[in-house]
Amino acid sequence: MKILIIEDDYKIVQAISFALKICWPDATLLSASRGENGLKIIEEQSPNLIILDLSLPDMDGLEVLKDARLFCDTPIIILTVRAEESDVVEALELGANEYIIKPFRQMELLARIRCILRRPITTNKDALIEWGPFKLDYFKRLLFINQKTVILTTIESQIMHELIKDAPGIVTYSRLSELISGGHYPEVINSIKVHVYNLRRKLEADAYAPKHIMNMHGVGYFLSK
Repeated sequence: MKILIIEDDYKIVQAISFALKICWPDATLLSASRGENGLKIIEEQSPNLIILDLSLPDMDGLEVLKDARLFCDTPIIILTVRAEESDVVEALELGANEYIIKPFRQMELLARIRCILRRPITTNKDALIEWGPFKLDYFKRLLFINQKTVILTTIESQIMHELIKDAPGIVTYSRLSELISGGHYPEVINSIKVHVYNLRRKLEADAYAPKHIMNMHGVGYFLSK
C-alpha cells in the first residue's frame, strides 16, 4: 500500500508517518511539500490513499484536489487548519472523502483511514447501471438523464450508484454514511446532505423542490421517475 502525504510542515509529516507506520508497517509512505509535486506523484505512483493539506506554498489545496479528481479516484483525506464551512463544503463537492481539522487526534485519523480502506469497490459489471431515465457510468462519473449529461464528483457517483441500484427503494442515511466514511458517524449525515443538495442542483430544475431525488425525513433518499 502506498500513502501520499501532501503537507509542507515537516513535523506534521513526521507525526502522520509515525502513526501510519504503527498500523501499516509495510506501507510505502510518500510525501510532497508542494501541490504541484504532489500531483506529479499521484500521476506517476498511483497511491492508495492521499492525505492533503489545504495551505500549501505554491497552490491552494482545493486546486490540488480539483486537479487530482480529473484523473484519479484515489481516496483523499483533507487535513487542515481551515475550519470555514465554505472550505468544508467546497472540498466535499470537489470529491474529498474526509475533512479533518487540525489539531487532529492520531487515533481518529487512523480510524478514518481504516474506514476508507474498508469501503467496497464497485466491480466492472456495476460500472454501467440504469433505472428509469437515469443511466450512470460509475467510473467515468457521468450521469445521463433525459438526454442530459451530468458530470459528477466521486462521492456523488457513489451516492447515485446506490440510489439507482436500489430504485425505487430507500437508501438509508446509515448506509450512505457507511459507504462514504466506512462507519455511521452523525457528522457524516451533514456531509451527505451537502452532496445530495449538489446533486439536486445538477439534476433538478429547482433544487429546493426536487422531483427526482426524494427524501424520506429521518430515513434517507430514494429516486422518483
